[in-house]
Amino acid sequence: NFSNATSQDFSKDVEAAFDHLKKDPRIAAKMVGLIGHSEGGLIAPMIAARRNDVAFVVLLAGTGVNGREILLSQGQSVLRAEGVMEENLLNIQRETQLALIDTLLAATPGATTESLVDTTMKKLSETLPDDSQHGESLKASVTAGINRMRTPWFYFFLTHEPASQLQLVKCPVLALNGEKDVQVVPELNLPAIQAALEKGGNTNFRTIQFPAINHLFQTCTTGGPSEYQTIEETISPIVLQTITDWIKDVSLYTSTR
Repeated sequence: NFSNATSQDFSKDVEAAFDHLKKDPRIAAKMVGLIGHSEGGLIAPMIAARRNDVAFVVLLAGTGVNGREILLSQGQSVLRAEGVMEENLLNIQRETQLALIDTLLAATPGATTESLVDTTMKKLSETLPDDSQHGESLKASVTAGINRMRTPWFYFFLTHEPASQLQLVKCPVLALNGEKDVQVVPELNLPAIQAALEKGGNTNFRTIQFPAINHLFQTCTTGGPSEYQTIEETISPIVLQTITDWIKDVSLYTSTR
């Protein structure tokens, strides 16, 4: 049931594809790896953590922290990239998102949408200035947020700690991020990925932050989501070449060990 599926469920789909490739006589079974972008960068370490036959992992804008931290940093970064600089508007966005997330994380299984909205509104009445609460307008926004986020996928995303899986990954890892990625902010995630791999004893990894590259690994100006569709480049050739060269080196290592 896709509507109830989480990233954990999707990892089993990827694992099935991985097993299928390993059985193909045209493919060197010991040299099959995983490349995951964004949520895929969260999923790939799950698989590599539970089996020892993954040759390598490439994380393209993979996450190193839980979804709560991702969303809070993302909300602010996206607004700034889209030209919103007023501190009061940035504060309203952050406080609203924080209230929504914390309400959902504390909710009991049988909580109604109405009760969750009321709880969120109460939190906001305590944190936002009176002139920024906008009555029914804010309530409508909160209601939409509750409905959007109240799914098994979203709860898993909010609470999953990528570091717990990264610590178990023993194969070579390449973690890439764009300097202008406003969805998976490099300053927050690359150090966390590195710390988790080091904590697990993995010494065969590399992290790279590319200048002027966005979440989709396009050469960009602002990094904002509204800019994605205006860029002709699908993916930076420099990024592709970096991945290619690294996999060639890893494949040589994998085939001879």
